[in-house]
Amino acid sequence: MCIRDRTQTDVSNRWPDGSIRFAVVTVNVESSGVYLVTADSASSGSFHPTMPNARVDLNIGGTVYTAAVPSSGSSDTWLDGPLVQECRFTVVPTAGGNEHPTLEVIFDVRAYNGGGHRLDVTVENILQDSSAGMEHYSVAILGNGTPLYSYDSVAHGYLCRWRKAFMMGATQSNLTPDFEPAVEAGALPRYMAWLITSSSPSSDFDILEAGVLTSYMGAPGGRSEIAPYPDWTARFISHRTEAQKRLVLKQGDLAGAWPVHLRDTDGTLITLDERPDFWFDGRGPSGNKPLGALSETGPLIPDNAHQPSLAFFPYLTTGDRYYADEMAFWANYVLQM
Repeated sequence: MCIRDRTQTDVSNRWPDGSIRFAVVTVNVESSGVYLVTADSASSGSFHPTMPNARVDLNIGGTVYTAAVPSSGSSDTWLDGPLVQECRFTVVPTAGGNEHPTLEVIFDVRAYNGGGHRLDVTVENILQDSSAGMEHYSVAILGNGTPLYSYDSVAHGYLCRWRKAFMMGATQSNLTPDFEPAVEAGALPRYMAWLITSSSPSSDFDILEAGVLTSYMGAPGGRSEIAPYPDWTARFISHRTEAQKRLVLKQGDLAGAWPVHLRDTDGTLITLDERPDFWFDGRGPSGNKPLGALSETGPLIPDNAHQPSLAFFPYLTTGDRYYADEMAFWANYVLQM
């Protein structure tokens, strides 16, 4: 069954000839069926989104630092059209009017025309600051007065970040994607599905964990993550079950748990174009290495030579901004190591 409905297309980037290279397509799916993406004129119109009442509380040694979604919109948009709008807020947690020196909270808020939101929360400890190090806290996320998530005794290493996303007042469709166009475009390999088993490990992992990865990325031996794409990605491309998709996206979320992330104080990434002598290592020259405590990055140890592809496929599947950021962070780390 094919169902025709209005879609919204947000173009992320284009080829040199102006054709679309990557775009996020949104549709309000009200019944199950097969949905074909076909060319059409752009949908017109917009709507005025409202922001949810949501906040993150970080209890650090008995002092509660709070970051809340502002009530007004943001000019930093990711999706913008007649069906859905998504904007970003970067908020420094405060306690009694005092800002935390190194922690930041990113809210990516998606508002739907039919009502409801998706609240995407990322907590970062990745600033280029000499006072940065391991942070210990308990966290609670609340939306419209309802607890959404909590975790006690978080050990948040320097250069790491974590993410949680929640639907509020709306239901996200369960989508089984067709990867054939991506295979034909060369964005994905063609796997022999009959040679790949459909079983998948559990995806019951929490924040700042390795998931199914080896905590020391440089360890030798055959591992499920060492391949052009990880084992779990190949399984999902081949069999497309919900359990496999959950594992793929969870491992994409946990890409933030590795100490490869660094922002300058203005929020931008430090690039070799601007600082060619920068080295993501404690042996780097003074002023050209991360300024925080590199002995406090946590238990996960990345390695360039054995680095898996964690965020590209989740980005290709969802178009989520978090995964686009992860690709940028990991690519920058590769160049600076």
